[in-house]
Amino acid sequence: MVSYLAAIFAEEFCMGVPGFFSKIIESWNRSDRETDALDERHSHVLKLGLFLAAAIVLAFVFIPVFIQQMRNWHNYAPEFAIHKGDWKVLVTPNLNCAEGDKGNCPASPENPVLWQSPLTRADRMHAQRTKNLRGKDFWVGVRVESALLKKAAAELANHLVLGRFNARYEVWIDGEFITGGEGRGEAAPFVMPLTTTRMKSGRPLFVAVHLFHSYGHFVPDLLNTNAGGEGLISRYSANVFYGVMSFWSFTRPAAFFSAYFLLSLLFLYIWFSAKRDQEYFYGALYLLISSFIQLRTLDVIDITKNLDLHFQLGFILEAYKGFFGLLLGMSFARTRQKIFQWIVPAFLLLPILCVFLFTDAMETYKYHDLVRMWATPSLHLFGAILCFIQALHLGQQGQRGNYLPVRIKRLWLFGGVLSVMAVFYFFYAYTMVIAPSTSQLLSLWLGAEHFFLVLFLGHLAASEIRHKSVLSHRTPISEYHQLDPMPTSVQGILLVLDLKSSEVFFKHRASREGSTSMVSVWRSHIYTLAWQYGGIVVYKKGDEVAILFDSAKHSRPLMNAVNALKEMTQESDLLERQFQGKGQMPANAIGCRFRAAMVKAELRPVWEQIGETREPSWEPAAQGHAFDDIEELFKFEKSADKTGRQTMAVIPAELMTELQSGETSAIHPIAELSNSSLKVFIPGIPEGAAA
Repeated sequence: MVSYLAAIFAEEFCMGVPGFFSKIIESWNRSDRETDALDERHSHVLKLGLFLAAAIVLAFVFIPVFIQQMRNWHNYAPEFAIHKGDWKVLVTPNLNCAEGDKGNCPASPENPVLWQSPLTRADRMHAQRTKNLRGKDFWVGVRVESALLKKAAAELANHLVLGRFNARYEVWIDGEFITGGEGRGEAAPFVMPLTTTRMKSGRPLFVAVHLFHSYGHFVPDLLNTNAGGEGLISRYSANVFYGVMSFWSFTRPAAFFSAYFLLSLLFLYIWFSAKRDQEYFYGALYLLISSFIQLRTLDVIDITKNLDLHFQLGFILEAYKGFFGLLLGMSFARTRQKIFQWIVPAFLLLPILCVFLFTDAMETYKYHDLVRMWATPSLHLFGAILCFIQALHLGQQGQRGNYLPVRIKRLWLFGGVLSVMAVFYFFYAYTMVIAPSTSQLLSLWLGAEHFFLVLFLGHLAASEIRHKSVLSHRTPISEYHQLDPMPTSVQGILLVLDLKSSEVFFKHRASREGSTSMVSVWRSHIYTLAWQYGGIVVYKKGDEVAILFDSAKHSRPLMNAVNALKEMTQESDLLERQFQGKGQMPANAIGCRFRAAMVKAELRPVWEQIGETREPSWEPAAQGHAFDDIEELFKFEKSADKTGRQTMAVIPAELMTELQSGETSAIHPIAELSNSSLKVFIPGIPEGAAA
């Protein structure tokens, strides 16, 4: 007995679960009224306010912490610095340290050959001197005085910062070999802890580095020149130093690469939807090149031992950045396509051909610097000039009536963006030679300048999308035709209205030039009421209008259609009285009377090709015959209205049954219709029995 009751309960429960979940889903679904409310201004203001509030709160929390951590990163320096002029240089090759022969080892404190060398790393000829040592070895060393060591030990600054080596190296301390490495293959800078006992011993510290100039880098003994110099730091400062190096060599380039690469894909996607706007395509290419420039500086790639390939890629990418900056300006100025067909292949091939003419990595880097200092800013500036020239030309065209103020404004703005970028590149290149400290400060922003370009192009794309959206809302194209892909079937109730004796109105309009088209006025009122009741105008021609009430959007589309029909009848009567009151009604017109019919329909949106244009249209879906059913119902209407002067609606019996079965209101909708000037006819039911 218990098992029997349990089985019955389980069966009822399982049958009730789908209905229960359906009610939950329906209660969560957004209504049509709520959807329409999303277009209201207060909804937009609230959303924008929410976004700004969240951005301000998060910025208030995170930005001060970020600034506090980064405020000294561009000029980071050790607490106890070892000056560049204190580093001695020994260029005599093949002075190696054999085991047990400390007297002849240049790293030995007893051997003065390195410690008393007249050459230093601060010499003006040091760069040229080391350049000529390619394929050979040389030594650099420094004597750290005991007074400095004691001060550093008192501050717990017992970490020796040497930085990076662009050559194979050996590190010697006090004549003892400590460690060695490949140099170019190491991502982290060299930082070595010292014992406080050694630092407090009262003896100077002898630090020597044996370098093997095999990679061909123009600065084999770079050390920590670009990151504040060498010296002694505390453990805390060492962690900060690692953070600084990680930010510059990994976090920053990885973030810029990811951002620019994704933005390039975004602009390429925008170009696919607007292929005539070539600036989006060249903007995508420009951002793609910018992303790979950042990728090249990523530590895992920057430390490659193949310097020839590394500098060749740098030269090509830098040249492409300038070239595509010019092409971007040309595309925005809408330069002739034939010019692009010649220039683009030349721009793509020229840098690749040049790298084959360079003899070594140093020569490649020299020309890379020339391109960065002169070609890149000049090409950006030339692209800006083209935009300015086009803006001036269009301004002069305005004197002949062809004035495009929005286009002119955008040309000036885009040319201004390219000009600012060109000035920034010129100034950065100038400070690299004249004021290296200022150049280091500017390097904080190098790479970020492309975001200004992205902001402008993004604003341009957003404004065009918004403009197209406004146009699509103003054009009589249903939302179904704007979907991709379009639905294959839309089910609902099809209501068709046909204005009677419309020929009289058309002849009246033709005989009076400049008079109002009363048929157009009637149709516009019908369109408005159809929209108010959630209908879609699927057909309009002359005096006939077809409206579809989608069952997927309305729980009772038939009731929407009946209520709309009642309102349309009252509106037509009111319009008729207005025409008569103004004396605009033709003498032989019967008024704004119409015939109407409604059926269940299954339609699908299509595009019809008419010449070179496409027009939105609707046709019956598979196995559908709604328009044929309407024609049959109109035949019943003509037989029922012998005079042809009555507003009449033909409703099939099956729809009437469905309407009556679902009606719970005190006043029956058909009774309401009958109380108006509309006469309802139901095929198969005697006249007058409908109500």
